[in-house]
Amino acid sequence: MAKPARDLVSLLELVPGARVLDVGSGTGVVAALAARMVGPTGLVVGLDRAIEMLRRLTKYCDAHAVVAALPRLPHPDSSFDATAAGFVLSHVADLPSALEAMVRALRPGGRLAVSSWTQSESSSAPGGTWQAVLREFVSDENLRTAIRAVLPSEEESSDPALLEAVLCAAGLIRTGISERTYSIEMTTQSFVELRLISSSGRFARSILPDVKWARLQEESYRRLAAMHGARVSFDLRAIFAFGRKPASSSRR
Repeated sequence: MAKPARDLVSLLELVPGARVLDVGSGTGVVAALAARMVGPTGLVVGLDRAIEMLRRLTKYCDAHAVVAALPRLPHPDSSFDATAAGFVLSHVADLPSALEAMVRALRPGGRLAVSSWTQSESSSAPGGTWQAVLREFVSDENLRTAIRAVLPSEEESSDPALLEAVLCAAGLIRTGISERTYSIEMTTQSFVELRLISSSGRFARSILPDVKWARLQEESYRRLAAMHGARVSFDLRAIFAFGRKPASSSRR
């Protein structure tokens, strides 16, 4: 996640002393980069609904941790110079409300940058192998229902035109969209471990008895190693959307 995080932070145009909100901060990859850029006179707030994630954030990153989730931000309007949301928007049920909340948190002239996957591990060749194994244990219908519940705005947030339109509707000006590709290589074991803790993997764990869960893990390792060897490589594609809050109350 380091490269996409750097690309996201670069769109915020941070300066020393800036106040930054990192929505869906997780373990703090974006927050840590922002903290280094704003320096000791600045402020970075990492916001996430998962307390365990925030505990890791405060251990490795000089940022303030806040437990909350979109669209309910616990900060007054116009509190931040910049707001980032890295790979978060697909998880929110109401995308327009989430973006409007982030815009309200910005000071006039503040900048917002968000990122979303347009091609994830699931759509890669190794991901296809994982999906094939998973569907031997979990039905397509149950899996689709579970993914829709976890990623209700996945389609809207991954469409460049739709995402930019939502940013404009939230009141941002000078909006823009860019797309970037990241080439990834890792061990097959690491890839399977990531899939097991993905949304689909966590759903499988929640419904499968221990014996079947163990079989799913074993078959995933066996099938991936047989088809792709000890290491897997694939591309990820992400879109980055950005915009600025008008310096005055009127939209231009």
